[in-house]
Amino acid sequence: MLAMRRYTFPIVILLLLTGVILILKSSRHHISSAGDKEKIIVNFWHSMGGKHGALINKFAREFEALYPDVHINAIYQGNYAQLHQKLIASITSGVFPTIAQMYESWTVRFMRRNYLEPVQNYFTLPEDGLTSSEINDIVKVFREDNSWDGRMVTMPFNKSAYVLFVNMDLLRKSGYTAPPRTWDEMREIAIKVTRHSQQNPIYGFATRPFIEAFSTLLYISGHRYIDRNGELVFADEKGKRCLEYLVELVHKYRVGYIESGYLSTPFGSAKIAMFIGSTAGIPFVEKAVGNKFEWRVAPIPSPTGKPGRVLFQGTNIGIFAGRPEREKLMAWRFLKFLTSTKIATRWAIKSGYLPIRYSCLKTPEMQEFLESNPNYKVVVSQLDLGIFEPREPYWELLREVITDQVEAALNGRRDVNEALELAIRKSRLIIDSLK
Repeated sequence: MLAMRRYTFPIVILLLLTGVILILKSSRHHISSAGDKEKIIVNFWHSMGGKHGALINKFAREFEALYPDVHINAIYQGNYAQLHQKLIASITSGVFPTIAQMYESWTVRFMRRNYLEPVQNYFTLPEDGLTSSEINDIVKVFREDNSWDGRMVTMPFNKSAYVLFVNMDLLRKSGYTAPPRTWDEMREIAIKVTRHSQQNPIYGFATRPFIEAFSTLLYISGHRYIDRNGELVFADEKGKRCLEYLVELVHKYRVGYIESGYLSTPFGSAKIAMFIGSTAGIPFVEKAVGNKFEWRVAPIPSPTGKPGRVLFQGTNIGIFAGRPEREKLMAWRFLKFLTSTKIATRWAIKSGYLPIRYSCLKTPEMQEFLESNPNYKVVVSQLDLGIFEPREPYWELLREVITDQVEAALNGRRDVNEALELAIRKSRLIIDSLK
């Protein structure tokens, strides 16, 4: 996933404001089929296109069948960057949606301006609340990621994890019967598999030159970007070791392939044997590979072979505080419906995203799905190992800075020490400028 770019161009914001106001005002006048009562409109802004968007619309119609006086107006707003831009414009205009997908760093910014209604405010409602068992049923790392000061502010929605994609046919041809468990094993396999041929080269490992390449190794090794005291620590010796490992695969051992585009295509053509990618890419890998060879996903190797933390990504859904109380209540009911075991199970199976509740794993539908999809079984086994990127509101800007330096190191324009030290300096300047 590309680094999110913070929206800073005022003239474009002004153009967006006009569109946002027109969209939201037009959506407020939805009359019931009976013609005698105006429905409660819940505007839901999201970035789920294609089949995912169609599935959201299906869930919305099912919810409306339960609550005929409500209309869920699910509106696709483009990619996450575009959604972010439109949310900022809507807040600036004072006319904003009822609910929207949002990343944690957006949530912090909205919270600090009192724009969000914490979902926990609805947990204790007599008929519409959540029991303690229902709350604890939400996967722990998702509960924690959506909570500030011990209170859940948003609800988890579309979550993905990073895993190792492996071409088992290529590994077997080089004498290996299982995916690597340690960095040493992954390097060894990558060296054995690589074939430097002008016509049909094969690389043992591939990576995209973005921050995720660094983040996955940083987290799996037990490290972080920011420590408990708020200090940037990703450029220390442990951090340097992570980036150095990737750089050496590319330049020292010449077994690493760099591609800015999605790696499902070169993987599907057997040009690369292994790459670390998001589980959201599994459907694309399935399509690219077809029946050409056997492949699987495996846990990301760690330095020691012991399980580390796994990078999770994805958005949550928040309720905006400035809407009428009845509208917010209906929005909460929809979120409760959308994150219920039944609907969350269907969403996970149909979309490929992670189940957000432990109870999803026990449903007959999920059990059947896991038995017929062993790759997904590997993914859900890591639910409690998940860790998310920092939630600070400046994180989007830091992502850009770190991505630039990771790319420079992987492409050989800077050595690892210089790249990470420069990333630290620029990151500190950004943080200081926002104080």
